[in-house]
Amino acid sequence: MTALSNLRAKSINSLIFKAFEFYKLHFDNIVAGKHKKALFDMIAEDCDALQQIVDFSIEHIYNDRSVVEIENAGYNVMYALLNHFVSFP
Repeated sequence: MTALSNLRAKSINSLIFKAFEFYKLHFDNIVAGKHKKALFDMIAEDCDALQQIVDFSIEHIYNDRSVVEIENAGYNVMYALLNHFVSFP
Protein backbone atom coordinates (compact mmCIF):
# COMPACT_ATOMS: atom_id res chain seq x y z
CA MET A 1 0.00 0.00 0.00
CA THR A 2 1.43 3.37 -0.98
CA ALA A 3 1.71 6.20 1.49
CA LEU A 4 -1.06 8.09 -0.30
CA SER A 5 -3.38 5.06 -0.22
CA ASN A 6 -2.65 4.61 3.45
CA LEU A 7 -3.40 8.26 4.18
CA ARG A 8 -6.65 8.00 2.19
CA ALA A 9 -7.73 4.90 4.12
CA LYS A 10 -6.95 6.52 7.47
CA SER A 11 -8.82 9.68 6.46
CA ILE A 12 -11.91 7.72 5.42
CA ASN A 13 -11.75 5.74 8.68
CA SER A 14 -11.56 8.96 10.71
CA LEU A 15 -14.51 10.47 8.81
CA ILE A 16 -16.62 7.37 9.39
CA PHE A 17 -16.00 7.45 13.13
CA LYS A 18 -16.59 11.21 13.28
CA ALA A 19 -19.87 10.84 11.36
CA PHE A 20 -20.97 8.09 13.75
CA GLU A 21 -20.07 10.31 16.71
CA PHE A 22 -22.17 13.21 15.38
CA TYR A 23 -24.99 10.81 14.45
CA LYS A 24 -25.14 9.45 18.00
CA LEU A 25 -24.99 12.95 19.44
CA HIS A 26 -27.89 14.22 17.28
CA PHE A 27 -29.81 10.94 16.92
CA ASP A 28 -33.08 12.16 18.46
CA ASN A 29 -33.32 15.20 16.17
CA ILE A 30 -32.31 13.16 13.11
CA VAL A 31 -34.99 10.48 13.55
CA ALA A 32 -37.57 13.13 14.42
CA GLY A 33 -36.81 14.95 11.15
CA LYS A 34 -35.75 18.10 13.00
CA HIS A 35 -32.05 18.00 12.15
CA LYS A 36 -31.39 20.54 9.39
CA LYS A 37 -27.66 20.15 8.72
CA ALA A 38 -25.76 17.41 6.91
CA LEU A 39 -23.38 15.36 9.05
CA PHE A 40 -20.54 16.12 6.63
CA ASP A 41 -21.12 19.87 7.05
CA MET A 42 -21.02 19.49 10.81
CA ILE A 43 -17.76 17.54 10.61
CA ALA A 44 -16.26 20.16 8.27
CA GLU A 45 -17.14 22.91 10.76
CA ASP A 46 -15.47 20.89 13.52
CA CYS A 47 -12.35 20.00 11.50
CA ASP A 48 -10.35 22.82 9.93
CA ALA A 49 -8.33 20.43 7.73
CA LEU A 50 -11.50 18.99 6.19
CA GLN A 51 -12.83 22.46 5.47
CA GLN A 52 -9.54 23.29 3.74
CA ILE A 53 -9.90 20.15 1.60
CA VAL A 54 -13.46 21.15 0.67
CA ASP A 55 -12.38 24.68 -0.23
CA PHE A 56 -9.45 23.40 -2.31
CA SER A 57 -11.66 20.88 -4.11
CA ILE A 58 -14.24 23.50 -5.02
CA GLU A 59 -11.62 25.94 -6.26
CA HIS A 60 -9.31 23.56 -8.11
CA ILE A 61 -11.33 20.44 -8.99
CA TYR A 62 -15.07 21.01 -9.30
CA ASN A 63 -14.72 24.33 -11.09
CA ASP A 64 -12.06 23.12 -13.52
CA ARG A 65 -13.09 23.78 -17.12
CA SER A 66 -13.01 20.10 -18.14
CA VAL A 67 -15.17 19.07 -15.17
CA VAL A 68 -17.73 21.79 -15.91
CA GLU A 69 -17.83 20.78 -19.59
CA ILE A 70 -18.50 17.14 -18.68
CA GLU A 71 -21.17 18.20 -16.19
CA ASN A 72 -22.87 20.34 -18.86
CA ALA A 73 -22.73 17.49 -21.37
CA GLY A 74 -24.36 15.18 -18.82
CA TYR A 75 -27.06 17.75 -18.13
CA ASN A 76 -27.79 18.07 -21.86
CA VAL A 77 -28.02 14.29 -22.27
CA MET A 78 -30.39 13.95 -19.29
CA TYR A 79 -32.52 16.84 -20.58
CA ALA A 80 -32.81 15.25 -24.02
CA LEU A 81 -33.64 11.82 -22.59
CA LEU A 82 -36.30 13.20 -20.28
CA ASN A 83 -37.88 15.17 -23.12
CA HIS A 84 -37.88 12.07 -25.29
CA PHE A 85 -39.33 9.62 -22.76
CA VAL A 86 -41.47 11.81 -20.47
CA SER A 87 -44.29 14.01 -21.66
CA PHE A 88 -44.69 17.26 -19.81
CA PRO A 89 -48.03 19.07 -19.79
